[in-house]
Amino acid sequence: MRAPAPAALLLAAVPALLGGQTPLLPYRGFKPGISATDFTIRARALTRAGATPLVCNTSTRTAQVMECGVIIRDPDDGAEFYLSGHFIDGRADVVSFGDSGTTDLVVRMQRELRARYGPPHPVGTAAWQWRQGAQFVRLTWRARGPRRWIFIQLADTDVMRAISHYVTPPPAQPSHH
Repeated sequence: MRAPAPAALLLAAVPALLGGQTPLLPYRGFKPGISATDFTIRARALTRAGATPLVCNTSTRTAQVMECGVIIRDPDDGAEFYLSGHFIDGRADVVSFGDSGTTDLVVRMQRELRARYGPPHPVGTAAWQWRQGAQFVRLTWRARGPRRWIFIQLADTDVMRAISHYVTPPPAQPSHH
């Protein structure tokens, strides 16, 4: 019996090293779980000169929850998006790209994401999702007349769970015996 090649051993070990899941590939340089610092650096690099700068606001209840947003232009294809990130303890639970246009925009985004992530899983009537472990990418689209709005969300449910540390549970209701 021949010993497995070193590359085969490494490939077999990757899922175990990653806790049984392979992270989704980044989308336009962003990924679920990205640090607030890396998000800010990438967002500022994609903001056009003279455009409204990146704006970040912390929660009124805790500085551990923050939201940031800015309009970016991707240098690879010139696509312009409203980029937002929601952060818990310095990591993004959701990164969102929003855009508006015509039906062509929806078709273009569907093609792009299908080519990048493979066949989608429909979620409701106007949404597709690709899931990998605790992370997912979701494309949603809405329409009003000839206008279309698309949103591409990169989310990490493991990071989302951390919000429970900052949410005060409702008071227990007295039991009536």
